[in-house]
This record gives sequence, structure tokens and C-alpha cells, in this order.
Amino acid sequence: MKLHVIADRKDATWITKRVFQDVERGLITAQFTVKESNHKCDITIILKIADGLASFPSAVTAINPILSFILTDIKSEAISRRNRKIKGSN
Repeated sequence: MKLHVIADRKDATWITKRVFQDVERGLITAQFTVKESNHKCDITIILKIADGLASFPSAVTAINPILSFILTDIKSEAISRRNRKIKGSN
């Protein structure tokens, strides 16, 4: 599963830490690509099932909803953080 986000450095740091928490649990792996442009970070994250679990069909079936939840959680929190910044600057 793939997530693409353009965020400021603070939000990019939060997103990266959030993904690493799930990687540390050992169920998934993540591939990051980050490009910096005009004080924003263009982040692409590809989440995959950990190699050791990929050979078990039941694990793949169980982890796919988890990957979807992780991506949805990151997207919704990134939007929420952005909206709080906009409201705070007004």
C-alpha cells in the first residue's frame, strides 16, 4: 500500500515516527522516499507485510486491514494537524 503526503517538516517528522512505530512491531516493512521542496517534504511511503509473514496466507489476510488502517490514520491525522494550523494562524 502506498501513501503520498506533502507536509512541512514537523508533520513529516510525525508521520515518519508513526510509521516506524508500526515497523518496530515487526508486522510490516516501510520504504520511504522524501524530497524537500520550498520548506515542504514530499513523502512517499510504501508499506508491505514483513517478509517472514508474507508466506502465510492467513497473515496476509489479517494484515491487509491493518495496513489500510495505518494509512487512513496517518491521512486523517495529517489533515487534522493541517486544519489546526490553519485555524491557529487566523
